[in-house]
Amino acid sequence: MPAVVSGSLGVEITIENKDQRSTDFVVLFETIPDGYKFMPDSARASAGDLTVANIAPPEMKVGVIALKGRISVRYTMKSIAA
Repeated sequence: MPAVVSGSLGVEITIENKDQRSTDFVVLFETIPDGYKFMPDSARASAGDLTVANIAPPEMKVGVIALKGRISVRYTMKSIAA
């Protein structure tokens, strides 16, 4: 059984648009490991808007990503044991 880190962990995911056109929107679905909970107020995007559509499991809607553009999504998960 993997050890659970007490406290909180920061997560960063970079999304890159490799399509031939810009996106209208992107939806990011995440799986949070057992022993942790998603902190919805911590979710941020490096550019544009980010909306948390669901907490369990986390579902975040990211705005437009230009052709060959990148957006980083950051959020925190907290140990339930903390």
